[in-house]
Parts: sequence; C-alpha cells; structure tokens
Amino acid sequence: MERADPSQKAVRAKSAKFSERFTPKNRTKFNMPDRKNDRVQTAQIFPTSAG
Repeated sequence: MERADPSQKAVRAKSAKFSERFTPKNRTKFNMPDRKNDRVQTAQIFPTSAG
C-alpha cells in the first residue's frame, strides 16, 4: 500500500464528502444532523407534499 501525498488525501476527503452527501443511509453515520433538520422543516412547512 503506497503512502498518499497531501494532495491525494485532499481529493479523497472531497470524494468522501460527496458520497456522504448523496447516500441518505450514511447521513447519521457521518453525523450530518443539519441536513436531517432541513428535511424535517420542509415536511412541517409543506405537509401536503409529505403524503
């Protein structure tokens, strides 16, 4: 396994952020309560769109 230089590490961190943003099941794992709260607020503002 080769050692990653800082630039590679930055790229990896960026891709990790990207994936954690677009995988809903991992949101709690990566501790993103703010996006969850956004969804809750949207449901409260637009109750008809919730179902």
